[in-house]
Amino acid sequence: PDESIKALYQTNANIARNVVYGANFNIPVKVMKWWDMNNNLNVFHMSFEAPDLAGRALKTGKTSMQFKMQNTFKIAKGFTAEFNGSYESPIDYGTLSIGNRYFVDMGLSKSILKNKASLKLAMSDVFNTNESNITSAYPGLSYSLYQKNDTQMGRVSFTYRFGNNEVKPSRRRSTGTETEQGRMKN
Repeated sequence: PDESIKALYQTNANIARNVVYGANFNIPVKVMKWWDMNNNLNVFHMSFEAPDLAGRALKTGKTSMQFKMQNTFKIAKGFTAEFNGSYESPIDYGTLSIGNRYFVDMGLSKSILKNKASLKLAMSDVFNTNESNITSAYPGLSYSLYQKNDTQMGRVSFTYRFGNNEVKPSRRRSTGTETEQGRMKN
C-alpha cells in the first residue's frame, strides 16, 4: 500500500508458508424411489505465513467448509427436476478474508425422441444471492470490497445421443494360464 496517495497495488508475492489440511465427504442418499440426493462436505483448515510481506508480517488461518447438495427428482414419465444448493463458509485466503457465499440452481428436463434426446430448462442462482464480500487480512491495512457478478441466468439446452445406447455384455475369454492350471489339476 502507498499511504501517501491512498492507493493499494496488487502484486504476486511469494508466501513463505501455506498449509492446508482437511477432509472431504461425499454422501449419496436414495431418499425415495423418485428422489436421489448427493451431498458433498469439504472441511479444511488453511493458513498462510509471510514474515516480510512489503515490510509487514502476515499470519492468517481459519477452518472453513464447503457444502454442496444435488437433488434429482423423477416427477413424471420422461420428466426430471433438479434442485442444487451450495454454501461456502468464510475463509482467509492469503491477504484476503472472504465472506460466506451461497446460491441455489434449479432445472427441469424432458426426455424426447424415444429417450435418444432431452430438452432442459435451467436457472442458475435462482434467488440472486451469489456475491462476494472481501475484507483485508493484511496487517495495518483496512479495506473492503463487494462484488456482485451477473450470476443469475437461464439456459435452454438440447442433448442428442448418437449411436447404440445399449452396452453389450463382455464375453468370457480363456487364457493360456487357465488351460495350464487345468492340466496341473489332472
